[in-house]
Amino acid sequence: MTLLTDQQIQSFLINGFISIETKLDKSFHDKIYEDVSKVISKEGNPGNNIYPRVKDLLKVYEDDNIKGAITSILGGDYIMQPHRFTHITKPGTKDQLWHKDSYFGFKKELRYNQPWNVMAMYYPQDTTQHMGPTAIKPKTQYGMIDPKRCPKEIHNQHSKSSPSDIFFNCKAGSVLIIHYDLVHRGTQYAAGTGPQRLMFKFQFTRTKAPIGPTWNHNQEQRDWDAKDAKELQPVVKCMWDWMLGETPINNKDAPMKKLKAILNNSKFEEERLGAAYQFACSGDINCLLDIIQSKNNVEHKQGACSCFSQHVPLIQIVLFKLLTP
Repeated sequence: MTLLTDQQIQSFLINGFISIETKLDKSFHDKIYEDVSKVISKEGNPGNNIYPRVKDLLKVYEDDNIKGAITSILGGDYIMQPHRFTHITKPGTKDQLWHKDSYFGFKKELRYNQPWNVMAMYYPQDTTQHMGPTAIKPKTQYGMIDPKRCPKEIHNQHSKSSPSDIFFNCKAGSVLIIHYDLVHRGTQYAAGTGPQRLMFKFQFTRTKAPIGPTWNHNQEQRDWDAKDAKELQPVVKCMWDWMLGETPINNKDAPMKKLKAILNNSKFEEERLGAAYQFACSGDINCLLDIIQSKNNVEHKQGACSCFSQHVPLIQIVLFKLLTP
């Protein structure tokens, strides 16, 4: 089993995705494409039943490279969820809206920032730009705003395309593993004619909080500062410490006045989340409590709420303060 490196885990925590190629040869992927196409032509899209109908699909997710990557992110006791889906893109298919997937239809406003769930998208054919590749927005996995279901009163910063979007053009046998809450969409099949593009979405869930690294970890990287994450640095650093099985280090020198202004005034969710995490790591929760209890609009409360939702000790303190007369 090929585990990820520190650099690959760090990139995943910052950007929310990683691309892995299986060790399976092209003839295997060609057979998957052929078998699934036959099922679809006779029965339509089988939805969750795609794995029982084409059992060789399991070999993709048992491949040493893919299993090693998922183990590195979710730990060795992860499970495959029963929900899975075959995405079919044909000539004439239009762009989807940018979105985060719901939780089995439940539109949760608070989501796990830690990587408890991932989606692993397998492509059995070469996928080019004109075939409608999956598109992703890096660094959007920690926000709570779903661009597809964003209330009108909130600044919907990820509802439109931008130069930083990534289109996953790939060769047959590639698997795109994304943090469950990364903003993504299927794109239009731009060519007038051509073969259908298949993508199989399988979902995996961590069953235990980490007690130590489950990837190919070098002790020299243990104190990584996550500065490459820029405005998300406090968030990513907390995720890194969590995956190492450690408690985030308190930062008593956080610039409280500046952070409070960001939480109250910034239009950008990444900035608000970073500020909220710095408050949490400083041990000063009073400002976050004030914002949650204030009459501010909901988008400025969300950063504080999201931060609290990731820290059980903070939740205990907050509940005590809110419930104590």
